[in-house]
Amino acid sequence: MGQRNATVVRKTLQQKPPAATHWSRASMAAATGLSPSTVGRNL
Repeated sequence: MGQRNATVVRKTLQQKPPAATHWSRASMAAATGLSPSTVGRNL
């Protein structure tokens, strides 16, 4: 697993997004600096 995959998975499992109950592609992309497409491929 690459570093960006690990970052997305770790954040998904260990944190909640601000003012939300779950991560969306867009919110995870904004939080990690990755594109929504990259986030989608990693989840």
